[in-house]
Amino acid sequence: MLEIKKIGPVNMRAIEEYDIFAVEFEELRKKLDKLLEEKEYILKTIAEIETRRTEKFTETMEEIKKNFSQIYKDMTGGYSTIRLEEENNIDSGLLIEASPEGKRIVDLDAMSGGEKTVTSLAFLFAIMQHYSSPFYILDEVDAALDKANTRKIVNLVKKYSKHVQFIVISHNDIMTSSADRVFGVTMEEGNSKIFGIEMPK
Repeated sequence: MLEIKKIGPVNMRAIEEYDIFAVEFEELRKKLDKLLEEKEYILKTIAEIETRRTEKFTETMEEIKKNFSQIYKDMTGGYSTIRLEEENNIDSGLLIEASPEGKRIVDLDAMSGGEKTVTSLAFLFAIMQHYSSPFYILDEVDAALDKANTRKIVNLVKKYSKHVQFIVISHNDIMTSSADRVFGVTMEEGNSKIFGIEMPK
């Protein structure tokens, strides 16, 4: 009897309150199950997208890598490649490495101005082979090049100009003499004048 008194008065609405809380609990449980189901679907979708993204990136990179290697070899007789800074991490940076014929392999940062230009243009044209644009603008890309390397760039532009147009800004006579049309800018009485020349075929 003493133990019962210690319990205190009995809540006569306990069963009713339990039923109310049980209903609320069941509703919350259903909401949780729904959220967990949606979370699983979202995570699965993200994983599928990530897989497709990785596959597409890898496929694109391999094609550009192959193009780059061939173009660079045609231009310099040397070896070139591209690779990820962190293997299997497509969000890491891209390293461009090359070695002109007879030289050791170095990355882009360690090259001379001329080597950097030739390598960068080979890479640009490799991308162009994969994703073509109707025209390209090259602004004084030959500024750091000697005559031999300028001729390599001229030949490259000529080869690809069969399919796309190039607007090349240059002060180099080797580059301008190989163009189909040349436009010049002169200054007359403080005003810029543009003239055009159709180059002989």
